[in-house]
Amino acid sequence: MPWVRLDDDFFDHDKAVRAGRDGRDLFIVSIAYSNHNLLDGKIAREVLSHLAMKAGVEAPTAAAEKLVEVGLWETTERG
Repeated sequence: MPWVRLDDDFFDHDKAVRAGRDGRDLFIVSIAYSNHNLLDGKIAREVLSHLAMKAGVEAPTAAAEKLVEVGLWETTERG
């Protein structure tokens, strides 16, 4: 079974705190999704709603924008 590594200090990290619960939860789900699909951290815009649903995030665009703002995600042409 594949797995991902998460630092035990992640929830206290400045970026995770500033991302808020929705951003943090979306980030964790995106790590697992990327790992499972061998995407090397690249998340397409088309799957944002799916990942948000899995994370229990009701405003995926706002959460994604927050992740970019705090530096946990970077915007690319595809996502």
